[in-house]
Amino acid sequence: MTRTGLFSIFGALGLILLVLVAGWALLFACALNLRVLDFAASCPTHIRVFQSEIDDLTNEQKSLQARAAQLERELAALNCRRTKPNDPIPLTPDALQEGRLDALYGCWDLDQTYRTRDVDTGQIRTYNDWQVCFDTKGQGKQRMLADDGTVCAGPVTAAMSGDRLSILEAENLDCSDGGYIHQRDIECALDGADGASCSTFQPETQGEGETGFKRLLP
Repeated sequence: MTRTGLFSIFGALGLILLVLVAGWALLFACALNLRVLDFAASCPTHIRVFQSEIDDLTNEQKSLQARAAQLERELAALNCRRTKPNDPIPLTPDALQEGRLDALYGCWDLDQTYRTRDVDTGQIRTYNDWQVCFDTKGQGKQRMLADDGTVCAGPVTAAMSGDRLSILEAENLDCSDGGYIHQRDIECALDGADGASCSTFQPETQGEGETGFKRLLP
């Protein structure tokens, strides 16, 4: 084969290779352009969705701010006062018969010297101060102070039936030393002097006692 023939063959092969390379480059560029075009075409849709969410959140924020401002105005206009009777209502037989729980409003002294015994250690503890305070609905709080500084406190509820006043504990009375006084039921009968004589009973221990019930002056 002559040198001219070899050059012709190599020239043809080179041309074919050049065409293949050019074709591949063109296809790559076309694919890249297609991806760019697809993304560019989808951008307006994403922008509209995001902008819609931003607008919704902005409107919600404005609505909440307006509601908060309205509530602040309503709160400022309120004139909150504690509900209480103008004058103390005497605890009389008529008040009991009528179920006038507001006659209990204020604080009362249970004048019994109350003693408890620790079932584990046998220690005797004396309570010289026992008070209970009621609102106008018969819901109250009691507080007992022992001679060693221990404080026992918790809720009580009053009820009236006929000529009887009941003061009920829903559960054991918790004390500041981690102990408690067993739950008690207190039943009272009026003694005619805006006060009453009461008996206490502990269902769990069967313990019983007596105490007075006198209104404390404000």
